[in-house]
This record gives sequence, C-alpha cells and structure tokens, in this order.
Amino acid sequence: MTLQEILKKYGISQRLIAARAGYSPAVINKIIKHGKYPKTEDIAIVQKKIETALSNSRIIDKPEWESNKDKSKQNNNITENLEMQMLSQAAKQLFHLPKSPFIDDVQNRDDVYLSAEQRYIRASMAMTARHGGFMAIVGESGAGKTTLKRDLIEGIAQDNDDVIIIQPQTIDKTRLTAVHICDAIIDDVSQGNEAPKRSMEAKARQIRRLLTASARAGSKHCLVIDEAHDLTIPTLKHLKRFWEMEDGMKRLLAIVLIGQPELKVKLNERNADVREVARRCEQVELQPLNAYVGEYLKHKLARVGKAFDDIFADDAMGGLTARLTQSTGNKTVSLLYPLIVNNAVIVALNAAAALGQDKITADIFEGV
Repeated sequence: MTLQEILKKYGISQRLIAARAGYSPAVINKIIKHGKYPKTEDIAIVQKKIETALSNSRIIDKPEWESNKDKSKQNNNITENLEMQMLSQAAKQLFHLPKSPFIDDVQNRDDVYLSAEQRYIRASMAMTARHGGFMAIVGESGAGKTTLKRDLIEGIAQDNDDVIIIQPQTIDKTRLTAVHICDAIIDDVSQGNEAPKRSMEAKARQIRRLLTASARAGSKHCLVIDEAHDLTIPTLKHLKRFWEMEDGMKRLLAIVLIGQPELKVKLNERNADVREVARRCEQVELQPLNAYVGEYLKHKLARVGKAFDDIFADDAMGGLTARLTQSTGNKTVSLLYPLIVNNAVIVALNAAAALGQDKITADIFEGV
C-alpha cells in the first residue's frame, strides 16, 4: 500500500503523522501527491522517520515508496492539478476571506492590476483607439488580454470620449469575413438606423460615407476583434483596407486585434500573404507577471480587505514561482500569468485549509 492508502485505511490524518515524524503537513502532502522529498535530508532517512511514526501509531503496514513518481512528475504539464477550483468554505473561514479574491474578481477598473508593462499596453491601446492606429495584443490564455479590452472600453466610457467601439459578434472567428466586419461597422456607426447594402461595393461606399460623416461630427471609431488568432489570412488582409480609409489626413478607423500567440505567427513578416498587414500592425506581447507576482497578489488581496502577510509565508512566492516555471535544456518557460496564478493560489488555499496551516508556504505550492 502507498502511504496515502495506509493513512486512509487507519483513519490517520496527514497532520498527525507529520507531527510524529517531525515534518510540516505540507511536506507529507508533497511526498504523498508528488513523491517530492525535502532537499535537506536523504530520502531514505525521511522514509525511515515516517515508517517510525507509523509504527509508533501502532500501524504495522509499511508504505510502498514510489521512488520514480517525482521524476515522472517533472515530465508532466506544470499546470497539472491547477484547474480552476472554487475556494472552499474551510479556506474562507481559516483565512477570513468573505469572498474569493480570484473568481469573478474584476468588477471595475480599480480591480485591474497593472504592472509597468501593462500600463504601457493600456496607454498604447487607448492611443490607438483615439488616434486611428492599428495594433495587435498577443498573449497566452489567461495573460489578461480580455481584461485589458474591458478596461479600454470602460476607460473610454468613463472619460466620455466620443469613440465608437465596433465589435463583430461572430462567435467563430474562423468564419468572420470582410462582409461581417462591414455589417458590424454599418450597424454600430449608424446606431442601427441603416441596413447594410447588399453588394460589397455598395457596403464599402456606405461605410466610407458613415465614417466620414461621424468623424466630421467629432466621433472616432475603433474596431476591436477578440480571438483574432482565429482570423483567416484573407480577413487579415482585408483589415488593412479598412484601416487605410481616410478623410483627408485623418484615418477613419482604428483597429485593435486581441489574440493568442498563433496571431503573432500569422502576422510574421516572413509570411508573404500578410506582409503588408504585418508591417503596418504594431504588435505588443503580454509577458508573465514574473517579478510582479507578489505585487499582483497584494493588489488582489487588498481589494477584499486582506493583507498579503496574512496569507503568505516569507518563502511562498519562491514556491509559487518554482511551481509555475519549467526548464527544458537551456530554455525556461514561465506560466506566471494572472489566470494560472489565480488558480494556483486557490488550490494552495484549499490545500492549506485541509492541512490546517494558517499560511501558504513554498512547500504547499510545491505539493499542489
């Protein structure tokens, strides 16, 4: 039997066996779940201490130690076991959290954490929307792209800027065509007062007329396309034509594309089919939080009235960074993106509550 099976069979908690073996509950949890042992002691010594603790608890069974489990774990996806969870009632009570700081956590602009990089991207998006630019925001899933889009739209509304945001509502962006974009522009700029013409030539003339009249009345226009990595090459090429519409020296339409790294691949200048688009589109890539992860969590906790030090031990950020970083050869990959960090902290809070620990330590992050 494994150690976990023995504890379950005899109804003994990890916390109790940890105390009798002289370790923290997080260390025992890490051994059980991932086969990871403290680096300061020989594995055989740790196993002997646990076996002695079991014997002192009048348990005659000895664990079958899974010596290769840690090695196999290293080859797994580093986000394994970090799928989204709800914060448990036990965790809320232990850490005195009235609500989860990490689920449905952005209700207004004050909830948005902005590192120096994200402030730059936010300012770039606003400048693009107001002055007719063409840019692409690229980031991994969970990097905060959609949050920045919502921040842009709410910021324009709060500042009473006369910027009309145009968002085509085709759910499957692989099916989004120039026709759909034309229809969205016509509907949003005319505020639903004009039906799109039938032919593409008539639509193009209608769009130019509407945008010109709206711009001369003081409005600006920004086409925002989320999930833009799914756009086809022909649609990307058409975007350049939309962006090039002008009234004298003034561009009539700004464009902001938001997508995953596949969008960056499509907008590579080496791709002859989209070279003209790529050379005109400013590309900005959202990076992991990395050194900002502690500040990010301080911001999140402050929004629910909690202090960082009430939740995390001194070594916790090192443990979180190690848990969400993977080295392969000479390449190091960080997954310290907001959504993944949120999930990791929720899992750690739930694990800490289950172990009865009142702070999250590096061991807990390494064990989840």
